[in-house]
Amino acid sequence: MHVAVIKSSFENDFLNHASTNLVFSGDYTMHVFRRTDLISTYLHTFVAGPFKSIAYAQEFGGSVPMTIYCRESLFKWAEAQKADIFAFCQAGIVFFEKFFRTKFPFEKYDFIFCPEFTVGAMEYPGAVTFNDRYIFREKPTKNQISQRGMVILHELAHFWFGDLVTMKWWNDLWLNESFADYMCYLALANIPKESIPVPFVDGWSMFQTRKTWGYTDDSDITTHPIAGKVDSTDKADSIFDGITYSKGAAVLKQLYFLIGHDAFSEALGNYFDKFKWANATLSDLLAEIKKVVKVDPVGPYNIDQFNKDWIGTSGTTQLLTEWDPTKQGDSTLVIKQTPVRPEPEHNTLRYHRIEIAFFKEDGSIVALPQPVIVKNEEKTEIPFKNEGYKAVLLNHNDWAFAKLELDAPSLAFFKENLAKIPDTQPVAQLLIIKAFADQVRDAKLKGTDFTDILLKDYVAKTKNSLIFESVVNEINTALTVYTHSSHLVAYSDKVFDKLAELAKNPADEDIAKILRTKLVQFARSARTVKVLKDILEEANPELKNLKLTLEEQWTVLFKLYWFQEFSDKQRAILRAYLNAADPSDSKRLAEKTLDAFTADDATAQKLWDELANKDRKLSYIEMKAVFAGLNSSARSAESRSKFFEPFFVKALELIKTDQKVNARTFLEDGFPISDEFDKLIERTKTVLTPLTADNEYFQIILRKKIELLERRKKASEFSK
Repeated sequence: MHVAVIKSSFENDFLNHASTNLVFSGDYTMHVFRRTDLISTYLHTFVAGPFKSIAYAQEFGGSVPMTIYCRESLFKWAEAQKADIFAFCQAGIVFFEKFFRTKFPFEKYDFIFCPEFTVGAMEYPGAVTFNDRYIFREKPTKNQISQRGMVILHELAHFWFGDLVTMKWWNDLWLNESFADYMCYLALANIPKESIPVPFVDGWSMFQTRKTWGYTDDSDITTHPIAGKVDSTDKADSIFDGITYSKGAAVLKQLYFLIGHDAFSEALGNYFDKFKWANATLSDLLAEIKKVVKVDPVGPYNIDQFNKDWIGTSGTTQLLTEWDPTKQGDSTLVIKQTPVRPEPEHNTLRYHRIEIAFFKEDGSIVALPQPVIVKNEEKTEIPFKNEGYKAVLLNHNDWAFAKLELDAPSLAFFKENLAKIPDTQPVAQLLIIKAFADQVRDAKLKGTDFTDILLKDYVAKTKNSLIFESVVNEINTALTVYTHSSHLVAYSDKVFDKLAELAKNPADEDIAKILRTKLVQFARSARTVKVLKDILEEANPELKNLKLTLEEQWTVLFKLYWFQEFSDKQRAILRAYLNAADPSDSKRLAEKTLDAFTADDATAQKLWDELANKDRKLSYIEMKAVFAGLNSSARSAESRSKFFEPFFVKALELIKTDQKVNARTFLEDGFPISDEFDKLIERTKTVLTPLTADNEYFQIILRKKIELLERRKKASEFSK
C-alpha cells in the first residue's frame, strides 16, 4: 500500500467530508493512493467480491508486483496454474521494455478473474480483469496455456498502447487494439522457451489461426477501413471486430517485415517517448515510422501510400497463381491479384511482400531464396527454375494479409498429399487448410469432401496439437454451417469413429484431451452417444483412459436426454451424481439447459417469455444456458416453430429497449434454427429495416447475419 501526502484541495475536502459525515460500523481501513499520471477516462474500474489471492514470489525475476485474484471455487486451479500466468507476464515485460524502449509504465499487474465477464479481458492499469474461463478446471493443454498467455500479453501490450499513450478518438481504435493484438504474437514468437515453465505454441502458428477472424470480417458486406470515421461511441462499439483486431494486426506484421525489427522498435520507442501520458493520432505514429525507414520510400515502402491502401481502405484482395508444372527449368510464375468483394470501394490492389514456397512430390518444401514484391497490379510475374515441383504456396510464412486461392495443380496435389508436408512447416499446413476451408465457405468445395480430404491421412498424421484442434474445428464448421443438414449425422459419425480410433492410442496427453472434447462434440447419433455413456461409466476398455470433465459429463447427460434410447432411470442416476459431484456454477447453468430442453410446451412458453422480457432476472450467461436447451435443434421442430415469428418481433423490441449485451444474447442465441434460409433472410430484414442510425451496432450484426444466411443457402444447395 502506498500512503501519500495529501496535497490537493479536492483530496483534503474529500477526506474532511468522509471523516466527519460518513458513519462507519465496526473496523475499517482507509487507503490513500498517490496521484496518478494522466490516463484516459475509460480506464477506471471497480472490482469487489470475496476474491482469494495469490501473490507473485518473483520466481521468474523482475520487480513488478503481481497478484492473482479469483473466486474460491477456482482457487485450487489458480494455484496449480499460477506459474505460467506469472511467467508469461514477466517475460512479456522484459520483451516489451526492450522492444518499446520504454520502461513498464505502471506499478503492478494484477490478474482479476471475474465471473460472467462480458469480454475476454480489459486492460485497466494495474488491475487487469479477465473472464474467469481462463482459469481452467483441469490441467490445461498447451493450446489453452498459449491462448491464455496470448491474452495476458495482449493486455500487457495495452499498458503502452492505450494506457501510456491513448488514441485521441475512436477512429484510431486500431492504435490500441491492432497493436496489442500484433504485439502479443510478436512477443510470443520471441519469448525464450526456457522463460516459461511449461511448453507453449509457436506464436506465428497461433497468429495464423487468429487471422481467420480478420479475413472473415473483411470479406463481409460490413467491412470497413482499419482506421475510419467514428461518429459516436455506439459506432465505436461496432468496430471491436476482426478488422480492428486481426486484420489490423496482420497489416502491422506486413509493415514489420517491410521495415525490419530494429526500425520498427526505434519508431515505437520515439512514439512512446514523445506522447507518453497523452493522446496521439495515426498521423503522429506514421510520422515516427517515416523517420526510421531505411530504404527508398517508394512502392511498398512509401508509408503514406501504405497508410492509404492498407489502413484507410477497406477490403481484401485474393492472390491466385498461374504456372505450368510440366515445364522444367526456367519458368514464370504469374500472380493474379483480384478484389474479394465486387463493390468499387473495396477494389484497391495492394503491394504485398511475401515468401513463396514450392513443393516436391515427397512434400518437401523449396522456398525461393528471397522474398518477392507482389505489385499493386492485376498481374505480377516471378521468374523461377522448376526442378520437378508439384505445387506452389504463396505467402508461405504468412507475412501478408491476402486470401489465397490454390491453382488447379496445387489444389489437386494438396488434396492427395497434405499429410506429406513436414511437421516443421506448421504455418504452411495451416494456410493450405484455410484455403480449403475458404472453398467450402465460397461453395466451391463440398463440406463432406473437405472432411474426407482431412480424414483420409492428415488427421491421423499430425502431432501438432494446435493444428489438430484447428483442423477438427474447421471440419465441424464445414459440416454444421456450410453443408446440407441431410449429411450432418452420417458425417458426424464418420468423424467420431475416426477420433475414437485415434483416442485408443493418442499421440500425447494434449491430443488425448482434444480427442475427448471433440468426441463429445461430434456425438450426434444414439450409437455415438452410447459410446460416450460407456466412457463415462468406464465400460469401454479401449477408451478407458479418457476421463471426461464435469462440464463434458453434463453435455453427455444432455445428449442422453436427446436420445430416447436411454431410460429415465439412467438419466436420473447420472443427473443426481453430477449434482453431487459438481460444486461449480457449471452445474447451475447445465441444470437450466436441461430444464429448458425437457420442458413441456407450457413451461417452454414461460421460459421464452422470461427471456424476451427486458426486466428478466437472468444474467446474459444464464440466458445463453436457457436458450441452449430451449432453442436446441434436438427439440422438435414443431415445438421450436412456435417461437419463430415472435422471435423477430421481440428481437426488434429488445434492440431498442434492452441492455446491449442482453439484446445481443437474445438475438444470437435465440435466433431460430432452420434450413428455410429464404424465410430466415426475409424475417431478419424486417428487424433490420426499421433500425435507425443510432442502432448502427445492431444494424451491422443483422447485415452480417443476412449475408451469412445467403452464404449458407448457397453452400447447402451446392452440397446436397
